[in-house]
Amino acid sequence: MDERRRFIRFETSLGLKYAVPQADSDDSIATSRDISREGLCISTNRLFSEGTVLEMRLDVPGDNMPVLAQCKVAWARESYSGSNNFNIGLKFVQMTGLDKSRLLEYVYTQWLRAKGFMQEA
Repeated sequence: MDERRRFIRFETSLGLKYAVPQADSDDSIATSRDISREGLCISTNRLFSEGTVLEMRLDVPGDNMPVLAQCKVAWARESYSGSNNFNIGLKFVQMTGLDKSRLLEYVYTQWLRAKGFMQEA
């Protein structure tokens, strides 16, 4: 299989909340599976159609402000674990440069620590 991704994906589990804009629903909770410069994959109990727009609030450990992003569903499929769990691939469509920097700095630092290039602070 040819690799189609332009950017490396970092396995990172972050708590997050998401909502569908203009929908009459409360925020839902999910967990990220991996994050890249252009998007992320989340695990959730809801299936979304390709093109659905989601408002995201990602909780970055050690940071008191959530990262806010608007994302569009690029793909969705049932998780291998089954039991009404889905993996949803999301593309960032709107995020401030500061929020993107905060998110990617955290992800990259965690990757460096996992590889043994950095010690815990």
